[in-house]
Amino acid sequence: MIHLPRCPVTCTLICLVGFALFLSQGCTHNPVQPMDDIALWEYRTNGWIAYCPAIGDDGTIYVSSRDAYLYALDPKGPLKWRFLTRQALQSPPVIAPDGSIYVISEDEHLYSIRPDGTLRWRVPTGGTFESHPAVDADGTVYYCSTEGFLRAIGQNGDQLWQLALDSGWRCSPAIDSAGRIYITDYTGFPVQQSRLLAVDPLGSVLWEFPFPRSTGTSPVIARDGRIIVTCDTTVYAINRDGTLGWNYEVPGVDIMGMDRFSEPVVDPDGTIYVSIRPEWSGRPEGGIPPYHVSRFYAFRPDGSVTWVKDLEGVILTSPVLGRSGSLYAIVTSGGCYGAQLQSFNSQGSLRWRYAMGEGCWLGSPIVTREGRILVGSEQSLFALRAGGDRAETGSWSSFRGNLRNSGTSMLP
Repeated sequence: MIHLPRCPVTCTLICLVGFALFLSQGCTHNPVQPMDDIALWEYRTNGWIAYCPAIGDDGTIYVSSRDAYLYALDPKGPLKWRFLTRQALQSPPVIAPDGSIYVISEDEHLYSIRPDGTLRWRVPTGGTFESHPAVDADGTVYYCSTEGFLRAIGQNGDQLWQLALDSGWRCSPAIDSAGRIYITDYTGFPVQQSRLLAVDPLGSVLWEFPFPRSTGTSPVIARDGRIIVTCDTTVYAINRDGTLGWNYEVPGVDIMGMDRFSEPVVDPDGTIYVSIRPEWSGRPEGGIPPYHVSRFYAFRPDGSVTWVKDLEGVILTSPVLGRSGSLYAIVTSGGCYGAQLQSFNSQGSLRWRYAMGEGCWLGSPIVTREGRILVGSEQSLFALRAGGDRAETGSWSSFRGNLRNSGTSMLP
């Protein structure tokens, strides 16, 4: 069912961390530059949309919802079909080159669904987990399970191989143009050391790179082939041969732990964008609590800093790049509530912002080929005008790399 977006007068559910700032922000549409209302449509589900939508070659929008349905929507919003799994969906939809859609459910199965909404097959995953699948140019699906394995599943649902890991928890694979699979793996408890593994398409480990503590994001592949990984206070770029390309330690921060960095995105000239929400050291007494601020970094391919921008809010999810070079991010007042969609130019200057209204916003936005920005909330997918911008398809420009959420560097 399609609803026109409405700006709430009161908000009954709010995150305690963002309570005060959210109420003061209210529902005001407060652009930096004058602009018309950008809302196009809203599609409401019966569950949380916590993941970035995937976009098919024909423009079909695929949405994973916590109501256990995979939804297929027309680019203008109407429902094309929906597919019911047995429990809440636990991954974003991932589209293979042949158009098949893969999702993982809390019923501990990986589903392969045809573009017409019918089931191809379902296979057990070996536990619930927070790993998002990736699919290569041949249609092979890779995922990590809490049983401690990286698994490769062929197009017919057969397991091709599995690789034992120290921990399969939260490692979402990334695939480069040569078909190499990169994953992060935790190697020590209670001190969570970790490593980056490079694995060939047959399941053999090519090399590993150790990190002193737990990694904060899944691997991202830059334009020069380096693998970008974050670890506590540091951004790393690892060469394809497993040696260190460069690293940058964020100054003036305490140990941040996991989930402090957003997953980076990369533009066609190789610039890497990443946001952090650290526990800042030395902050003024009585100042803004550290969870209420994020800092945006732009790195050149050689690791030098192009610019840094402090934000009046928190980026909880990955930003997305448009073809114009603009960045789009969901910025909240502390928790996941009280969100704005904010647009930045390639130099980090704020272009405009738009209050998103009620609901908790944890899904990363995506820009479509048709010039729409899609973002999910507690029970709705919203479509907004991108102001003439279009999807950037020449780099790792969005969550999981591209419009298909495939976790690959060679697919648009």
